Amino acid sequence: MDFTKFVSILENGALFFARADKLGDPFEGSLPRRNIDSFRDEESNMYAPVMQQLPRFTLISCWHESTHESEAMWKLYSSTQGGIAIKTRFESFVKSLGTNEQFHIGRVQYLDYDGDQIPEVDTLSPYLHKRRSFA
Repeated sequence: MDFTKFVSILENGALFFARADKLGDPFEGSLPRRNIDSFRDEESNMYAPVMQQLPRFTLISCWHESTHESEAMWKLYSSTQGGIAIKTRFESFVKSLGTNEQFHIGRVQYLDYDGDQIPEVDTLSPYLHKRRSFA
């Protein structure tokens, strides 16, 4: 992350969560074609307005999980003046989020949105699945 964002985390003792519709991916929170095709017409008509509005009310904090550093991630998430990476394990990260607030955490799975299907669809599952090009 950018060094100034890291300082903000330290000063505020809190993570930044962005609205899903502000992340820059127009497909954020969308469903694969096979999921959409599996809805009956009345289901599709009922869910469509909710799914269109949900990104405005979904807050996300994205992290990168890998066994090695990624030059692409450094270029995307840090400035030319420098950046910082916070190294942790998934389990340690979850434990560190001690809060009374309700939240959901999970690892993103990458799919072929033309051929694959999200197995169980609820309002959060589209945010834990992304197109393979983001892997």
